[in-house]
Amino acid sequence: MVGDALALAVAILAFSAALTLWNVGSAPPLRAFASLRTALRGHGSLLLIARIGLGFAAVLGGTLVVLEVVPPSDPDLVPTSLIVFLAAILVEHLVGSDIRRRVPALFNSRDPR
Repeated sequence: MVGDALALAVAILAFSAALTLWNVGSAPPLRAFASLRTALRGHGSLLLIARIGLGFAAVLGGTLVVLEVVPPSDPDLVPTSLIVFLAAILVEHLVGSDIRRRVPALFNSRDPR
């Protein structure tokens, strides 16, 4: 039980890291999609491409952790996943801007956000 709660906390942190890397909390959605399109066309900076890749890796890791706690056949998988992701959004909202301000080298690129 405690191990499951700790694993879900790790998943929340992984999803929050992805949201922070993608700068979801401070960028309008259309600008975020434009940045992704620019990066995928090869016109984006290497840092932006790395942030996108690291974010996807964090989401994959968080998803695998959730799947370890709640098996895919369990009917509680979807509600648990939604609660974990909503908690990650809350964590990103609370600390995302502070992290982006304290680690400017990671977030100051040619990204228009």
